[in-house]
Amino acid sequence: MAELQGIDLDRPGRQTGTVEIRDGSDSVRIPIVSIGDGEGPNLFINAGSHGDEYEGPIALRNVLRDLDPGGIRGQLIAIPSLNPPAARAIARTSPIDNIDLNRAFPGKADGSLSQRIAAFVSEVIVPRCKAVVDLHAAGRDYQFEPYVMMHVPEQLQSRALFDETLMAAQAFGLPRIFVVEEPERDGILSSEGMLDTFVESLGKVFLCIEAGGAGTTTPQTVAVTERGIQNMLAHFGLTGDAVDIPGGPITPSHIHAKGFQFAPVGGLLEITCELGSQLAAGEPFARIHALDSDGSNPQDCTATIDGIFAARRHPAFVEEGGLIGGIAQPFAT
Repeated sequence: MAELQGIDLDRPGRQTGTVEIRDGSDSVRIPIVSIGDGEGPNLFINAGSHGDEYEGPIALRNVLRDLDPGGIRGQLIAIPSLNPPAARAIARTSPIDNIDLNRAFPGKADGSLSQRIAAFVSEVIVPRCKAVVDLHAAGRDYQFEPYVMMHVPEQLQSRALFDETLMAAQAFGLPRIFVVEEPERDGILSSEGMLDTFVESLGKVFLCIEAGGAGTTTPQTVAVTERGIQNMLAHFGLTGDAVDIPGGPITPSHIHAKGFQFAPVGGLLEITCELGSQLAAGEPFARIHALDSDGSNPQDCTATIDGIFAARRHPAFVEEGGLIGGIAQPFAT
């Protein structure tokens, strides 16, 4: 069961409380904040569904700490750490039930702890809100150039919802927007059980923010995430502030299965280009050194398609067939 403590989501003003979720002997207390006057748009921002992603939980807390409750119309509901058990374990999944929370939606009110967290969000929070912003990063194993992820028009209820989502993605103000096609099941990009899929099935705007990674933060990745959160409050009309987009709106790119790059052999991975680099098909972007070699004959890894080098593996050892990078291409809106 889920129980709100110290907070009434129907009461105006600033409130801070917890959600206590119990499953037999297992329980978790999740921080939740509600700010606003109740007269206007409702926005839900959450972070920390994966325990090894840090920009979102830190940036959201920083923004909440400095936010003037009197300057918010409508309602902001914020959960800065949705999955405390995974955070304490420094892991993507919860050590209590070994479930990836972002593959558990819409959840089960009588399920395991992660499924109950998902059910609380799906049944109590999402129905109240016009839009959902889900703050992520690349975790311990990968590193991204900060980007906003959204789905192709074919995966949304309407072209109008795609256009509305793209406007919000541009307003967040990160260097990249990636439009992704995620099949319903199977594969790296499977959308089964994701918060994205549930929110979009209700016809609501959903943004996934991927702001860095490598199991840590930098001043830059935290700062751009904070600015993006403030931009969301302005874009959706919760504040009267102007949206701050350095350099103007970003043209979206497309990332799909053909853009994933896999290790041809196992060994020590040496990435030889920077994130954001433009690559041509056949151009080397990394090399792999076999552990039993003297270094005289490393294996080149070459781009399978033209595009922007958007994601890279962080640990420098990789097994044969492991994912080592991602390449994005221009998207025709």
